[in-house]
Amino acid sequence: MSNINEDTESTIEKNKLFSEIIRLGFTGTEKRSMFSYFNYQPDTIITRTLYYLSFLEDEGKIELLKCAILNKSIKIYSGSCDDVYIFIDDSNLYIEGKYVVGGLENLGVFDRNRGRLRFDQLRIDYGRILRQIQNGRTLGDNPIIVGSVLPNDTLWNHIRNEGFKVKTFPRNLTHYIDLVILNKVPAVLALVARDVDYMPCLKTAIKLGWKLEIYFWNYGLSGHLFDLKPKPVFTPLDGFYKIFTYGYGPKGNNNTKILELSGNGLYHLNDIMDFFNSLNIFGFWYQYHDLLRMYFKNMTDIQRAESLIRNNYPEIDILINLI
Repeated sequence: MSNINEDTESTIEKNKLFSEIIRLGFTGTEKRSMFSYFNYQPDTIITRTLYYLSFLEDEGKIELLKCAILNKSIKIYSGSCDDVYIFIDDSNLYIEGKYVVGGLENLGVFDRNRGRLRFDQLRIDYGRILRQIQNGRTLGDNPIIVGSVLPNDTLWNHIRNEGFKVKTFPRNLTHYIDLVILNKVPAVLALVARDVDYMPCLKTAIKLGWKLEIYFWNYGLSGHLFDLKPKPVFTPLDGFYKIFTYGYGPKGNNNTKILELSGNGLYHLNDIMDFFNSLNIFGFWYQYHDLLRMYFKNMTDIQRAESLIRNNYPEIDILINLI
């Protein structure tokens, strides 16, 4: 049954292209050449051509279609089928993350509208999440992040330290996905987002032979993304949130345990997230001047942290242990 539906959709798209060729007023010879050319092209070429045409005025459409019969090609694509292209909708990631991490760590304030804890001190280390998604694969291009909550200068340093060059834009991730799927050899498209707004370009990506990976929180993800055929590979961020998220601010929860540190030895503690990750606990801290305040949920964690500091960083002074 699915093959019948696919054949029907293929015929509809081909007929749509042929109707557009007729409408544009080509000569009889040009039309015959175009019909002959496109009639034997795979469905991906038909889909790609229609997609290109949808962005053009009639003059541009005529030029594009003439290129097809003159050059016997619409475009030469770059890249490798083994590449991965990463796109992050930061607003989606950050806003929902405040609720997910707040619930997982029992941190933040209660949001009456959502009926859930909201952790406004959440921070995201983009270099770390990019490294997790890349997972040793070759990047086809620089990752793209869009949204209203973009990394600050400190976080940019973390991204650079991870070896990434990232492009950021305030809005319109769909546009940049389109640019990739229409100009690169079909490979892996990794998307960090929740919205059905991306459905049209993701459907096109599948038609063009792209493999889709979706990364997001278990809570807040649109179920419609799984209506795509074939279904994208979904990886919930909840399973490794401690690796790329942390809390930062001058005040923890009322029941937070505090470890306050000082001394020149703090400079040896190069990456505070690595310190918390070594303990397999969520990182939450605040640094001001030459003082570092770490927050913990229970006595066991704070004692483990204190022991690790005394053993590995003897130059650091433990000023206060408020438990």
